[in-house]
Formats: sequence, C-alpha cells, structure tokens
Amino acid sequence: MLQSTVNAVRHAVHVFATQPWLILLSSLLDVLFLFVYGFVTAFPRNALIVNGLNLASAISQVLQTAASRYEVPTLTQVLFDPVAKPHLLGVIMWLLALFIASFLVYVIFQAAVWKLAGLPRKWTAHFVQFVQVNLVWLSLLGLLRVVLMIVDLRNTMAQALTDIPASPVLHYVVLVVMALVAYMMIISYGMLANHSWWNAIKHAIKHAFTLRVLTPCLALLVCFALVNFSLRWVLLSSETFGVLLSAVVVFPLIYFARLYIVNAVSHVR
Repeated sequence: MLQSTVNAVRHAVHVFATQPWLILLSSLLDVLFLFVYGFVTAFPRNALIVNGLNLASAISQVLQTAASRYEVPTLTQVLFDPVAKPHLLGVIMWLLALFIASFLVYVIFQAAVWKLAGLPRKWTAHFVQFVQVNLVWLSLLGLLRVVLMIVDLRNTMAQALTDIPASPVLHYVVLVVMALVAYMMIISYGMLANHSWWNAIKHAIKHAFTLRVLTPCLALLVCFALVNFSLRWVLLSSETFGVLLSAVVVFPLIYFARLYIVNAVSHVR
C-alpha cells in the first residue's frame, strides 16, 4: 500500500521532470475550460436565476394567500399552484439546458486533460469511455443538486409558515453525499486506464474506502490543504503576487494530482 503510493508519486515527479510541456498544455486547457464554461453557461444560468426569482416571488404570493385562508399547503400544492407552475416549468427547462451545456463543456475539456495524465486508450475510444462514465456520475450529481434545492425550498417554506428555523441536517447530509459521489467519480477516471467505463464505476464504488485507494487520496488532500494554507498566507501579504503565484502553482498541481491518481488506482481490481 505504501509502496504503491510512493510509486505513484515517483511516476508523477518523473513526468514533471521529463515532459514539462504536458504540464503547460494541461494548465492551459484547465484555464481555457474555466473561460469557455463561464461563457457557454452564462445565458442558461442567468435565465435560471430569473426564473428562480420569479418562482420565489410566486411561492411567496401563494403562501400569503394560503395564510389569509388559514391553510397550510404542501410543497407540491404550492409548486403546482397556477401562480407558481409556469415559473416552475421555466426553472426545470433552464436547469436541463444548464446541465446539457455544462456536461458538453466538461466532458470535452476534462477528457483531454485526463488523457494527458496518462490514460492509454486512443483518443476516440477514450472520449467515448469518458462520456459514458460521466453520464452516470454527472447525472447523479445533477439529481442530488435538485434534491438539495428541494430541501432548501422546503426549509424556507417551513420557516415562512412557522417562524421557526428549519433544521439544516438534511441539507448537510445531501452535501456530504454529493462530496462522496464526486470523490468516487474522480477515482473512476483513474481506473479508466485498465477498465471499461462500467467496471471503472463499479470498482470506484467497491474500493473507494479501502486503504489502497483512500490512503493516496488522503495524502493528496493533505497536500492541497497545505498549498491552500500557504497561498492564503501569501495573498494576505500581497494580493497581486498571491494571485500570480496561485496560477503558477495550482494548475500544475492539479495536473500532478491527475497523474498521481491514475498511477495510484489504475491497477486496483
């Protein structure tokens, strides 16, 4: 277990030393991904915000009407009230549009940077596998995000009707589940080196919390935490220098993390 972690670090360091152009290319693709993602998703994201605000206003109106009648409507009754329903449909439509736009940008750029991290299949086969594995993971994350929105909406309604703050426990439970799904998703990317997309998902779920997989991932998490702490300290000293240093350090570190993960988990069976 320790030896596999050491070997993963050694491999990543070797690539850094012998193929620095890969670091530059991966970093440029990561930066480009952020700009393209922001540009492509701007319109559906803004439309979603507008429809969300309209839905919130409609819900408030429905609740006020119900309160004047001394009624306590359910969440379903509120959302499908004639006042709120058109805005609910708008939210659903723009959520789907945002998901599709996000998915397309994500799989194109992330397939490329994970290919640079050493996934061995030819580009076409790699891209198909990457799309398939993300159809599962990103759909699941999207559904959990919708669940989180419903939980928050239900809590807001409960507080509006009772003036008692709702318990945030369920909100945090959903967040934890989303974090765990994201963790297994990243592991499955590394497993695509030696597994089909479906087997990568199964092995990621099966081995996510075994010491062989968890240990290198925790080591990586500690590394990122230390870098984050150091960069925050630099930002407090000099904001301009801190931003520049962050760009120089963070993106190569992300590439290092991909190299490390692929080498650490690809042979897990």
